[in-house]
Amino acid sequence: MIAAPFYLSIMVLQGAFRGYQDTRTPFQIMILANIVNLVLCPLLALVLKMGVVGAGLATAASHLTASLGLLVLLFKNNMLRVADLWRVRPFQGSLSLARTGAILSVRTFSILSTVSLATTTAARMGTKELAAFEITRQIWALFARMFDATSVTAQSLIPLHLGRGKYTTARAITNRLLSLSFAVGILFAIILVGAARPLAQLFSRDPVVVALVASCFPVMGLCEPVKGNVFVLDGCFTAGRQYVFLSGCILFACLGSAASLFLVRWASLPLPWVWVCLNLMMVLRGLILTQRYVHPKYSPIPVQDIPASSSDKQPPR
Repeated sequence: MIAAPFYLSIMVLQGAFRGYQDTRTPFQIMILANIVNLVLCPLLALVLKMGVVGAGLATAASHLTASLGLLVLLFKNNMLRVADLWRVRPFQGSLSLARTGAILSVRTFSILSTVSLATTTAARMGTKELAAFEITRQIWALFARMFDATSVTAQSLIPLHLGRGKYTTARAITNRLLSLSFAVGILFAIILVGAARPLAQLFSRDPVVVALVASCFPVMGLCEPVKGNVFVLDGCFTAGRQYVFLSGCILFACLGSAASLFLVRWASLPLPWVWVCLNLMMVLRGLILTQRYVHPKYSPIPVQDIPASSSDKQPPR
């Protein structure tokens, strides 16, 4: 709870730097924050015998470091002034931000709820199944964080060209990111499918857990190229300000995944089927977003550029 305000401020401050096309500064600050966590966690938890409390304090210290570091650099680089903090914002503008935040929170809530349902489904199968699922979920989240770099790139570069009416350039950037993320997804798939058992043995010595993890990795791997493209399209639709459609798409995909998870429970299917259900969430998102992206009328990035005199126009929402 101590770290919660600092964690939220990190999200806001990172977004501010991205708005200025600066992703290097947050990257450097987050490296420093992780070093702080890496040093303090074993020191407090193990050396000083503080256990989980020490680990929590280490995490809080790292969040405090990142938050203060980003805030100081925001002032130092003249991206923010002290007077800006005391300026009264128009109510309409604040209401618009709150509305957008509420819409996007549907996306976050849907994904977290689906993953939580998958976790409880694995827990109903047994302790070893739950242990195996948690291992695979961490790898899934790790690859998702890597793919998130392409989403951030899309959110940073595409609005710049949309605002100038250079839709052709924005679409070219999106297509290039889609190709790159798909290639990286294939690489991740090869790793998960080709080295499933050696990877599983890195996380557990229990033969049952190792076997379960090894059986799940190939199922996860098959969806990695799709997942890569989904992250790019998420960034593209966010850049195009199609928040309602994006959240609705994710909600629909998560409902489909949740329904399939209940089917897994009813049929007492093994653990790999839980990952089939989570893959379904990604596939549905990918299909819906791709169909919208290529649509000549409703795409977040129109096909043709607009004249310079009309550059203040926005793409259809």
